[in-house]
Amino acid sequence: MNIAIVGLGLIGGSYAKSISRFTTHKVFALSHNIDSINQAIKDKAIIKGITHDELKDMDMTIVCLPPKKTLEFLKENVAYFKLDSIVSDVCGVKCAIVDSVQELYTKHRVNFVSIHPMAGRECSGYASALDSLFLNKSLIIIDDHVAKEESIKIVEELHNAIGFKNIVKTSKENHDRIIAYTSQMCHITSNAFVKSPTSREHFGFSGGSFEDLTRVAYLDPNLWIELFSMNHDPLLNELDTYIE
Repeated sequence: MNIAIVGLGLIGGSYAKSISRFTTHKVFALSHNIDSINQAIKDKAIIKGITHDELKDMDMTIVCLPPKKTLEFLKENVAYFKLDSIVSDVCGVKCAIVDSVQELYTKHRVNFVSIHPMAGRECSGYASALDSLFLNKSLIIIDDHVAKEESIKIVEELHNAIGFKNIVKTSKENHDRIIAYTSQMCHITSNAFVKSPTSREHFGFSGGSFEDLTRVAYLDPNLWIELFSMNHDPLLNELDTYIE
């Protein structure tokens, strides 16, 4: 397949490196960051950078942008994709994404398969991308029975090939409900925890439990504000339970 990666940050860069390492698919990238494009070519993670017009030549496109930019890209570029090709987003919220674009993509005969790779690091950017980031991790696929079953199977096969151990299919509503607890609450709790003045005195008094609890406190505030606000109802429910 010809696979386009949109956005060469941590996740997009890791997809490019992983697919190029573990499969024979041809990988291309669409990004405004020319330095990342050039470095990815040098790393042999991609063949070349492409323009929006070249999306028509792609069998699969994986959009690895922050939520709001993902929505903008999906809405503005739907007409560029090849008929019956596969388009996926990797956002950590699903109702806000799927509800906004699913009907549009069905109308344009493009298989929209929303996914969420449960992998990441406390750093960002292409320089932090790893070809091993997805090894033994879980992938969530939003299976709403709209995209063709063949497309879902292709998405599964690709992710199995690049190292994912568990693939879970669920609804967008169930994804957002559980992710509010397993991901978003972890970042909120960790971020609040390190704001104690005592955290500055931890040297010599901290071990593995402190390191584990504080690792994800270092987050991109702009990204996580989007994720929190776009999943506010499930997240507020978890916060209320936590406070109680």
